Amino acid sequence: MSKFNLATRFLVDENLASSVADALRTWGFEDFEVRKIGLRGADDMAVFKAAQDLRATLITADKGFGDIRRFALGTHYGIVIVKVVGASKRQINALKRALLIDLKEQELKGALVIVTERKTCIRR
Repeated sequence: MSKFNLATRFLVDENLASSVADALRTWGFEDFEVRKIGLRGADDMAVFKAAQDLRATLITADKGFGDIRRFALGTHYGIVIVKVVGASKRQINALKRALLIDLKEQELKGALVIVTERKTCIRR
């Protein structure tokens, strides 16, 4: 398995601001947005399936994606849940720390990652 790197793809859920996807591009990542691939308003399983089809790590604020009975560890390209309330700038800053520092040498495939303003937790 390859380690997390700038070749990692992300699918940004519609519950995060478009500025999150813009930031990912600025940092050199390939990203897709649920809004731009025709999945606006889609249910969780459709969004999850799209992430798998794209071979992308899902970035979302939806805590439901943390249900490991429904989205079992090791069976997907990774799920990152952003638990930062408020302005998109705060979400972007937390993601920047998580992706460019905390997770730099981590494998995301199959993992559940929880990002808060102060820390990043990874579960395999």
